[in-house]
Amino acid sequence: MKIQVILTIIITALECVAYGGTLYGWSSLQPVLIAEGFFADDRCNSTTNTTDKFGCSYQTEQLSLVFTIASSVAPILSPVFGYCMDHYGNWLTRSVIFFVILSGLLTTAAATPASSWVLFLSFSLCNFASYGLIISNAAIGNLCPDFRSLIVTLMSGSFDSATVLFLIFRKLYGYGVSFQTMFYLHAVCIVFFMIHTFCLTPKRTAPYVLPPDYKYGYKEIKLCHKYISSPEIGGTANDKHCYDHEDNPDKRSLKSCFKKMYTWTALIHFGVSSLAVTNFIDSFHTWIITAVHKNSIEMYTSIFGIAQGLGIFIAPINGLLIDYLRRKYRTTDGLHLASFKSVTLMLFISDFIVISMIVCSLIPLAEMQFVTIILQVVGRSFVCATGAAFVNAVYPTQHFGVIYGLTLAAGGAFLLLQYPMTLLITRVFDNNFQTLNFVMVALCFTNLLHPIYLMNIIKSKEAIIKINHIKKW
Repeated sequence: MKIQVILTIIITALECVAYGGTLYGWSSLQPVLIAEGFFADDRCNSTTNTTDKFGCSYQTEQLSLVFTIASSVAPILSPVFGYCMDHYGNWLTRSVIFFVILSGLLTTAAATPASSWVLFLSFSLCNFASYGLIISNAAIGNLCPDFRSLIVTLMSGSFDSATVLFLIFRKLYGYGVSFQTMFYLHAVCIVFFMIHTFCLTPKRTAPYVLPPDYKYGYKEIKLCHKYISSPEIGGTANDKHCYDHEDNPDKRSLKSCFKKMYTWTALIHFGVSSLAVTNFIDSFHTWIITAVHKNSIEMYTSIFGIAQGLGIFIAPINGLLIDYLRRKYRTTDGLHLASFKSVTLMLFISDFIVISMIVCSLIPLAEMQFVTIILQVVGRSFVCATGAAFVNAVYPTQHFGVIYGLTLAAGGAFLLLQYPMTLLITRVFDNNFQTLNFVMVALCFTNLLHPIYLMNIIKSKEAIIKINHIKKW
């Protein structure tokens, strides 16, 4: 089974890179869309509307609107896939996901400047399905209990690294490969991952504590007459003994999860953090023009595109730290509290990185913007990875899809603010980001209230454990 698990992890990570968060490589694809003439009309020919070689302000605003809708509406709807995964299993959910991705890619390939409005639909479809993909793939971490957070954050990092795909598209476009050809070829490759779905992924979500005889993937096809799945936790009929494990969070109901105040503070925290790191991607072109010399714009854009692809290496660092801290605290606090404490510490680190990113962007030095770009990439990887790890560590496995979907939806709801922010920058502040960035710094400092609240909960639980230990002694 070890070889099967390794293959599952590797191919699932590649799948996230190929079809995960490709939309967030928008800064690389935007020049291609402008060169193709999308949203270019008579308004772009007037002298008052021309801003730079990257297109006119009307194109900038419309492409920003495409990105805002695709990056916000898609995660808002992601609980649909979470519900499907929890109730109908991985295989059916993933089949629907790939059908939606295929539809989005083919629609994008068929789009023309005359039908620019199609981009609103096509990119939304692709991004909507990509969130379903990360919800499904993040649950793979249960296949490796000792490295659960590492696997979850690897999938999250792979999702982030999908941004490099649009950088590759941009380079291929520069070498003469047509816009349509790139998206048609991308659509064809889906066939391989459809086969992977039925050979190397569990039919239902793997349980938090794996039974000794757990089998999945192609083995479920061969042994379907012997292998009966539980509709509640997605494992075999033999895994009901998992509920007897003292540290297994699968004992709790979905209703009890929503009664916890930290569930709601976590949603707000993830939403604010997502807005801070994702708006940077949306406004990158407008921002970089004001931050560096015009001769350096192309270099900074390429560096940013390459750096975004490093999420697959950065996010697992987050997971390794969580797994290390969990093993360290487990001896005294138990598995569940140790997991709680480890992800809380990573929330503090993530918030510190995001705040540092915005502060660096306020410093009017071109060289400092290299640091800003690095912090944005690390910050986004840590925000996404810690969000997934938090849900995986704190909540029941059978409700992972719904709760993680709601977490992504909270992020999407906050991302709806991107387009109004773009209008403020272009129409009110005359491309000056200072005021908006000061507001974002203040919001991110407020965001620290969530991990502080979690630390208070942890201290209360530790005090209870200490009192019980003294009584036993």
